Amino acid sequence: MQYRESDAGQTAQVEISSFHPTQIMLERKGNLFTFFAATFGEPYKSVSKEIALNDEVYAGLFLCSHDETVKEKAVFSNVRIVIPPAANYTPYRDYIGSHLEVMDIQTGEFQFSVPMKGFEFRKALMQEHFNENYIESDKYPKSDFKGLIVNGGEIDFKKNGTYNAKAQGKLTIHGVTNDVEAEGKIIVNETKLTLSTVFNVSLQDYKIKNDKMNNISNNIKVTVDCVLEPLP
Repeated sequence: MQYRESDAGQTAQVEISSFHPTQIMLERKGNLFTFFAATFGEPYKSVSKEIALNDEVYAGLFLCSHDETVKEKAVFSNVRIVIPPAANYTPYRDYIGSHLEVMDIQTGEFQFSVPMKGFEFRKALMQEHFNENYIESDKYPKSDFKGLIVNGGEIDFKKNGTYNAKAQGKLTIHGVTNDVEAEGKIIVNETKLTLSTVFNVSLQDYKIKNDKMNNISNNIKVTVDCVLEPLP
């Protein structure tokens, strides 16, 4: 990982021993920057450096040959910027990002969509097993929920407060769709809505094979937290 301590300063670097990595990641926590790299199927290796930067920064992908006479070419895939969860979250239980969260407060209809490759694991091999052996993410790249707040008439979306909510709808995972019901909370705070619920998913119901050798439960607890803002 290369860096400069100041504008127009000398370039310095910290290195890790990873040969031709196929997966790379850059993480920022405050002023601590950590670079991760792995060859597919192996655990990530990492190196960190404290660098004083502004809170707001530009992020992008660049390729350099380090030789002004040489033009290089590369193909990047599966690129994303992930906003981190709260500092006190429990890994592998509390958080996964969603690409789409939409709600119509007039009808109570809402939808969310989750990219299956958005799940992050401590080891590249765990991530490989999740995506290839269980969820088959290339074949089924996302899960979707489309449903309705059935007691929407009891919720005043114009008045701040916490309201009990009951939802019914259809959840699609691994290409299989089932009816689900769940109870949760809706918090109205000025122009923002926070939706939260917890429900269980049976792997068998969604035709997800479970290898008992890996000590994976047949029933998975799903926690949903959505923060919604009005469309402009």
